[in-house]
Amino acid sequence: MKHIQVFLMQCELSFMSAAIFRLNFVLMLAQSIINTLMGVVCVQFIYANVQAVAGWNKQEMMVLLSTSLIVNQLFRAFVNPNQLAFVQGIGSGAFDHILLRPLSIIYQISAGKVDISALISALAPAAVVAINLRAMAAAPSAARIAIFTMLCVFSLVLLSSFMLTLYSLSFWFVKASGLNNVYYMLMSFSEKPGEIFSKRGISMCFFYVIPAIPLANAPARILLGKGNASLILAHCAITAVFFLLAILAVKTGLRKYSGASS
Repeated sequence: MKHIQVFLMQCELSFMSAAIFRLNFVLMLAQSIINTLMGVVCVQFIYANVQAVAGWNKQEMMVLLSTSLIVNQLFRAFVNPNQLAFVQGIGSGAFDHILLRPLSIIYQISAGKVDISALISALAPAAVVAINLRAMAAAPSAARIAIFTMLCVFSLVLLSSFMLTLYSLSFWFVKASGLNNVYYMLMSFSEKPGEIFSKRGISMCFFYVIPAIPLANAPARILLGKGNASLILAHCAITAVFFLLAILAVKTGLRKYSGASS
């Protein structure tokens, strides 16, 4: 309950900050919407010459792309700024303040500041999903929509846990901020159908070791009726595994960390 109250207070402060710096908020919002439109235009160009890609038609690909963008915007809104601040804090000594607060270390590393523009920008890809679902013959059931929403949240946890596991290397190698490039790679792979990884070994690697495929493919497949219960269970299992790995990595790093004075 304490963590929820703190989170709500942080959201309120973030809204107040966005209201003060309105021009920056508008520019960031416009940039995110433009990125969504560019992705949509790219898909339109591709499907102007082909009927399907790896068994996915244009509407299905739009849903997959937009699902990836939704997860991306949620990560940028709630987690990414805080994890980057954690990496910088290891080198500057600001991480010492986190150790003094009576809150979970994992919570403080991954939550706090909320990027309101990124959060609101998730509405643009959500609208693209709704438009393309409406264009399809069969609309998804309420149950599929609910599972889709749940898996998007799980994808956010999975992405956050994977990146936190990598960022925990900052306890050993202070200059680890370049690992943020891995995040961009994950999101680039996540917006593509899993079928493009034709070799089973590569497909398994990008599902269980470098979890790019589950981030958007799993929620989108369920929403489109292309998934099943085993996919849901696999997504939940890998999310739990990486969440535990993130906790273990941070705890191991804390034993290595000796403070800013070292």
